Amino acid sequence: MEPPIYDGRIHPNEYIKKMRTYCNFRQIKNEKEILKFAIMNIDSTIDIPKNITSFDVLVNVLKEHISFNIFKNSCKRKLENSTKSDVIGTSIGTSIGTIIGAIFSALLDFHMVYCDDFGPNALWSISSSTKSINSAINYGKPIQLRHEILSEFFYTDMNEKSPTSNHFRVYCDEKERKNHWIIGNYHHQNNDDNVKSQDIITLQWKQSDVNKNILLRSHEFEDYQEVFAHDQRTGGNDQWCIELIGYRDT
Repeated sequence: MEPPIYDGRIHPNEYIKKMRTYCNFRQIKNEKEILKFAIMNIDSTIDIPKNITSFDVLVNVLKEHISFNIFKNSCKRKLENSTKSDVIGTSIGTSIGTIIGAIFSALLDFHMVYCDDFGPNALWSISSSTKSINSAINYGKPIQLRHEILSEFFYTDMNEKSPTSNHFRVYCDEKERKNHWIIGNYHHQNNDDNVKSQDIITLQWKQSDVNKNILLRSHEFEDYQEVFAHDQRTGGNDQWCIELIGYRDT
């Protein structure tokens, strides 16, 4: 029996229940030891204060983390439409989104980006240099994507090849650069509307010294779903589903 891991994909109370079950199976009865073990098995991307003294405090801390808001929204979507997946996928079953919430089903490892199951690393922020009513994000306008946990920006490096597909590498960097992304509607070329949750979009990389149609793509290799940019013909693996979670005041 493996110990449970909390990564934001289940309710905090359910995590505590699973941890108690595991500790009981391992003959661990001391409450302080169980609490200590529960804290140790929380994903490292979720910051936990050191002064937690009870399970009630731990549950409240986990509920205050942004990953719990994503979890609640995903449960709400399942209730509203049981025929759709947690985050509506594309041909590869992954997605991207944001405003404190770009649910880009992705995991970052040493600043590399690849597709994975839903979790805390799926949270991104969109910032736009163009202001619009109600802080809406518009199709065709330049944006920056920033990873919420790492506070790093998402870019394309046209001088480096991605490890699996040998296309343009994408990565995260703490430095903000002048290059940016453009959100396009996959089904409508000329779309002046605002971006809405569950829209099927493309992400086009814009670089001032490059005149190419460069799009973000993934593939269907289950062992390692690499994310990369390419300048080839648009295809099904260029589709991403955006899920907007909330808005920042700043």
